[in-house]
Amino acid sequence: MPSYKKLTPEHTMASTSRPAPKIAAPIDYDGIRYQQDQEGTPGKAFGAAYLAAIDVASGKLLWILKIADAIHYPPGSPWEFGPIYLEKIETGPAIDTLALTTQHGRRYVVDLQTRQVKLVHDPADFMEPDKHDWSASPPPPAPPPPKP
Repeated sequence: MPSYKKLTPEHTMASTSRPAPKIAAPIDYDGIRYQQDQEGTPGKAFGAAYLAAIDVASGKLLWILKIADAIHYPPGSPWEFGPIYLEKIETGPAIDTLALTTQHGRRYVVDLQTRQVKLVHDPADFMEPDKHDWSASPPPPAPPPPKP
C-alpha cells in the first residue's frame, strides 16, 4: 500500500461562492496519526466524513472509518447539503478515544479499539422539534378557567 498523502486545502471543495472549510489538524496518538480522509476512494459515500489512521513511522494507511453521512437539511435551514468536514480532532473523554467535531457542530466520539462511532451532540436536534425530547421541558401553563 502506498504512503498516505497529508490533507491540504487543495483537497477540499472550495469555490468562489464558498470558502474552503476549516481542516481539522491531524492528531498523533500512540504512534498513529488520525486525520480526515479526503482521498475520494471508490466505494466511499460522497460527502461523508471519514477518519484515516496512518502509521506515523511508515506513513502507511492502517484503516479508514466512516464518521458521518452527508446531511440533507430541509429548505430554509441555515445549512445545506454538502460534504461533511471535521473541524476538530482531539483526544477523547476516555482512554483510546477521539472526539471529533464537524463544521455543523455535531460531535462524535470514536473508540479506537473497537472503531465504534457515537454521535454525542447534534445541534440540529434543537432546530427540529420532532427530534427533540421535550419530556424534560416544563409543561405549558394551564389555560384559564372558563367564564361563567
